[in-house]
Amino acid sequence: MVSGCQAPVKPFEISTQNPIPATTDSVNELFDTLKIDVVLDVFIDDKTSAIRQRLEERRKKMQLPPAQQQIVDDYFAQLMAVVNAEFSVDRVQGMMLTVIKDSFSEQDIDALTAFYKTRSGREIVARMPTAVRTFLIQQHAYEQNQSKEMDNHGGDDGMPPSFSSSFHPWDNPEYVGFFDSSIGRDIKARCPMAVQRFDAGVQTFTTELMARLRSIASDFTEKLKASGAH
Repeated sequence: MVSGCQAPVKPFEISTQNPIPATTDSVNELFDTLKIDVVLDVFIDDKTSAIRQRLEERRKKMQLPPAQQQIVDDYFAQLMAVVNAEFSVDRVQGMMLTVIKDSFSEQDIDALTAFYKTRSGREIVARMPTAVRTFLIQQHAYEQNQSKEMDNHGGDDGMPPSFSSSFHPWDNPEYVGFFDSSIGRDIKARCPMAVQRFDAGVQTFTTELMARLRSIASDFTEKLKASGAH
């Protein structure tokens, strides 16, 4: 969520001072500096493309009369419309904005922005989209291998890929130095709660999205039955 939450630095307690909460403007400036919309677009495009591909494969397997096929086509179109509307850069960035404002101080965010505007910070930011693409490719390869193992009634003891295997900015001495500073360690100490809040938000989002998709599926089933499909 905040680049640096996985930085390998010593444990540190959250500052007991009364920090000023991060503002929307400061977090948006950090997002702009990190080019977070580009990173999210890579991730979201991958996920929505995978959903679209699975739906298309299911649609092609159906052998239905034209009238019923139209119902199926409309159903899949509705599903993708909801997925595209809900699983968007703006929606995910909005979730991140809320969590970061609730979890970090204005000083934390300003310090992160200042670091990522340095030469070392910019170099790290420039590597992020490629690192995400590499991680997603590794993730797909792992999932395909797992599927093959299941089909062969076997098991795979291999570990799923980790983003840290594709993106390890701690190779940069300035990055490590920043997160080993007082403000950097304060940011690090706030990360677990931020991750917990974000995960809770994702769970709520997923629950709401699935409820909408189930409602569309229910309407689809009724229409298909009414058309005489068995």
